[in-house]
Amino acid sequence: MLISVITTTYNNSHEIEKLFHTLEKQSEFNFEWIIIDDGSASREQPILKEIQSARAPFEIKLYHQSNQGKHIALNCAFAKVKGDVTIIIDADDRPLPDMIKTINDYWTPSRLADNQLAIITFERGKNINSPLLGLPVKCVRANYTKYRYQNSLYGDYAETFKSSVLKQYRFPQYANEKFLSEDYVENDLGSKYDSIFVDHIIYLAAYRPEGLTKNIRKIEWDSPQGTFATCKRKVNNMYLSPKMQIKFLIKYCLFGFRNKISLSEQLAYVDHKILYVLCLPVSLLIYLTFLVRFGR
Repeated sequence: MLISVITTTYNNSHEIEKLFHTLEKQSEFNFEWIIIDDGSASREQPILKEIQSARAPFEIKLYHQSNQGKHIALNCAFAKVKGDVTIIIDADDRPLPDMIKTINDYWTPSRLADNQLAIITFERGKNINSPLLGLPVKCVRANYTKYRYQNSLYGDYAETFKSSVLKQYRFPQYANEKFLSEDYVENDLGSKYDSIFVDHIIYLAAYRPEGLTKNIRKIEWDSPQGTFATCKRKVNNMYLSPKMQIKFLIKYCLFGFRNKISLSEQLAYVDHKILYVLCLPVSLLIYLTFLVRFGR
């Protein structure tokens, strides 16, 4: 079995270099590493070229595109994947030495042949003993989206995807926008397929202050069409907890305002119409606050 490890990078070649050294320490090497450079500055290129030409015990593929955002870089990577299983690793993530071995152990031939199974979800860790977001049981199989929402498992986990399924999905591109949450594809794919959820940490993750997660409100504000499209995919999900229904409705209304979508059009799409109306004042207040903070 071949595993495809995807990493997108934008002006963080030094983090890519650190990631490279952790991949060199894997206990098994049946993987390819696909790096998509999303228009990094010229000063970043020497390190990327050095990594590409390194004598590593695995294949390294480096591709370049103009700066369009991580989601478009992922589209490029999905088209290049040769492996049976794909995992997306950020430049500042640090795989544990047994990451590839663990993926090999769980993606057995019978699971690869299972047409309903498309994901095996592992944990990311603060350290080797502490997950960033834990899973409720040791190992369970369920529909990916339904299980996550029913158990309030919001946030990022370490998903490994059956490549033949993942390659069927693409992120849309919106004019003048460079961000679209990975949820856009994960929710579409995950609503149709099962995942095995495994409470085992396979890599460590930390967010840099300048990274996507730390600045997510401003980043989403600057990509309103994609953010609204992502909200629409969640707002009517019947498995959301009441708290998360309110959260997503507020965000849906907020980016409805941001995209100048009429209230009647917003309301027509929503199943929870009374709750939507109750959320409107909060959304309007947040919208006005962000308008002052971030501008038009």
